[in-house]
Amino acid sequence: MGLKILVFLMIALFADCMGTSYASFIGLTPNTNPDKQYATPFLTRKGGALFHRNNSPGQALDGKLLKRGEACSSGFLWLFTWGDSSIHAAATAGGIKKIGSVDHEITGFLIAVYQSNCTIVMGE
Repeated sequence: MGLKILVFLMIALFADCMGTSYASFIGLTPNTNPDKQYATPFLTRKGGALFHRNNSPGQALDGKLLKRGEACSSGFLWLFTWGDSSIHAAATAGGIKKIGSVDHEITGFLIAVYQSNCTIVMGE
């Protein structure tokens, strides 16, 4: 039983499924969260412990912004995650061949009860 608890704690503290990881917070692993300020275990410092939404402009590349594609991943209690919020998935969803910009939107409810990370790609 003790080993199961230890394994669960290691996964919960050091996994980056939804971008929040104690390991990246203290510098043991790189911060892979597209919205760098969210890669911290203290999401309440962002405000909105009941509900929060944040849009983060990402990379602006060359190209016309004629089409829009969005791809999202979601998580529940930092234990279960689903979806594909990759740039490739967002570009495919919008039928985009040449990417012009990449943005990110994060929505959370009751801190970690539910969280959604969306990648928004615009281009042609």
